[in-house]
Amino acid sequence: MTGAATIGERARGAVAWWLDRWNDLLPARIAEWLSGAGVATVHIRFDGEVASLEYRKGRRAVVSAPVVDGDVETAFASLPAVTRRSPFIVDIPSGSVFVRSFSAPRAAARTLPKIAAFEIERNTPFELKDVLHGYVAAPTDGGRRLAVRQAIMRRDLANSLCARIGRTPDDVAALECAAGSPADRPIYLGGAVAARGSMSWRPFMALSIWAVLMTAIGLFAVHRRQLEAIATLDSRIARATAKVHARLKEVDAARRSAARDISAVRAKLDAPRVLDLLNEATRVIPNGAWLAEFRYGKASDGAHFVAFTGHADHATRLVTQVDGSKLYGDATLTDPITPDPVFKAERFTLRAAVRSAAPSTPSGG
Repeated sequence: MTGAATIGERARGAVAWWLDRWNDLLPARIAEWLSGAGVATVHIRFDGEVASLEYRKGRRAVVSAPVVDGDVETAFASLPAVTRRSPFIVDIPSGSVFVRSFSAPRAAARTLPKIAAFEIERNTPFELKDVLHGYVAAPTDGGRRLAVRQAIMRRDLANSLCARIGRTPDDVAALECAAGSPADRPIYLGGAVAARGSMSWRPFMALSIWAVLMTAIGLFAVHRRQLEAIATLDSRIARATAKVHARLKEVDAARRSAARDISAVRAKLDAPRVLDLLNEATRVIPNGAWLAEFRYGKASDGAHFVAFTGHADHATRLVTQVDGSKLYGDATLTDPITPDPVFKAERFTLRAAVRSAAPSTPSGG
């Protein structure tokens, strides 16, 4: 943190040095306009019940005059070099304004007025129509965020304050909330003077214009060559990328096709033939039993099975005999055993799982 603070202080010192050198090159009046030193304002200050006028240039008080019995016009006329066009600003007593702070992303700088109004309605007990408010913002967190100081004043208090000098908030340029420290900027409520009274942007604007002009003159040719080189490189990269993507798609398609072919071949090699399943059925079915139906199929979970329907002298013994097969397993009777008076035997329906992979095209019998 100490290193960052030192860098920040050096940067501010460098900017101040460049501004001084820049102002030395300009006529006095233009330098004053850029720095804000020549902006004339008339401030009304309250000290208890006594009010006074101050004529300022920038933040420096040039001369002041007391207001006797609320006669602002007489005090205003007594100030030298003051015209009616000078902004008329009321300094708000510290006890009449509520100052709060919040932060916002740097990218939200353009929408700060809406954010400030939203903050009032969300985080304060005031309604927007009942208050006057203003804010100042400064970069923080390495320029990634904005630290915002917001001043809020009840509209009825503003009306009462301005009524003491025979005016309303609409008759003055703005109401000013004094800075909390010398490093802080004052906050203007009402927004009438925000663009005129705060001139801190003008030096930076002038410095930015000067830097852009010098850079454009000194580096135009180099910049153009760099752009041409970058455009050529981008074109080559785009063509190479397209070729690589095309090759990758071809390789991926070939790999998928080969994988499908290998899977099909393995399935055919590993699968028992239907004839093998029939031969195994004739081997495990004992004498005294015969089949009326043999069925081979695939269940919903992907497992292959065979189903026998027939007659036997002792149908319950078939489960153990089928389970002992090298191709069948998990044999179970799926229907109750019923005696058949015609064949004078027990009718059964038995189902068993096929132990090895199923053939690719199953057939039944």
